[in-house]
Amino acid sequence: MNRGNTLQHLGTAVSLADAVSAYNEAIAVLETLPLDAQPIYRNHLGAAWLNRGHALLVASDAAGIASFEQAITHLEKLPRETGPYFLLNLVGARTNLANALLSIEPPRALAAARTALSELAPVERQHEAFAAMSLRARRALVLAVGNLLLSGTGVPPVGLEKY
Repeated sequence: MNRGNTLQHLGTAVSLADAVSAYNEAIAVLETLPLDAQPIYRNHLGAAWLNRGHALLVASDAAGIASFEQAITHLEKLPRETGPYFLLNLVGARTNLANALLSIEPPRALAAARTALSELAPVERQHEAFAAMSLRARRALVLAVGNLLLSGTGVPPVGLEKY
């Protein structure tokens, strides 16, 4: 996963493709670990899917959506009270999913951003990492609302008054 992170930071088309390959290798190894017995392993697996999705998103590859969905599937199973980074990875995956869906499916983007914000609400003032993620989720929410307004379909009103 560290190799993937380093390659992703280089930001070239070749390094992003190589990063995805590195994340694929990490995912294959992590899937062999006892995920239910050791929640930290599931967190690492979710993070690998999250990082893979981010590399694909930066490369403008819509396959990143499926990676974020895989990350969410794993990260939702973690006991959030165990550590703050379990929740941070989860809301990061939701926020990245919202960003990936902005121009493709604005209603789903809006829902993902809203969910991330509702999960962040109790903790966003406790640590700067949560506050920063809250700002990213709010940005995704605003962009999703803008896309919905531009499309002429309107904005679903559920819960919007909170944001």
